[in-house]
Amino acid sequence: MADGPCPVLQYADDTIILFRAETGGVARLKQLLDMFSSATGLKIHYNKSTITSMHLPERAIEDFLGILNCNVGSFPQTYLGLPLSNVKLWLSAFAPLIAKVDRYLAG
Repeated sequence: MADGPCPVLQYADDTIILFRAETGGVARLKQLLDMFSSATGLKIHYNKSTITSMHLPERAIEDFLGILNCNVGSFPQTYLGLPLSNVKLWLSAFAPLIAKVDRYLAG
C-alpha cells in the first residue's frame, strides 16, 4: 500500500492510520478496508470517519474525499480524550483532560 511503514493505532473500535498521501495509496487503502469489512463482517462507517492532513493541497484532499467518502478533520483534535496536533501544544490544551483526571481521583 505504501513505500514505507504505515503505522496503525487502534483502541476498541477507533483506528488511526498514518501514511504518505498519494492518490493510489488512498485508493488501495479503501480497497483494503472494504476487503477487511467483507472478510470479517464488520461495517466501516466512512460517514463517521475523518481524513486529517498536514501540508496537503486542497485539491488532493478533495480527491481523497471522493475516494473515501468521509469527513475532513483538522488539527487540533482529540483521540480517545487526548489532544492531537501538528504543532507543539500549550499546557492549556490539556486542561480538559487534567480536569477529568482530577474529578476521577477526587472520587
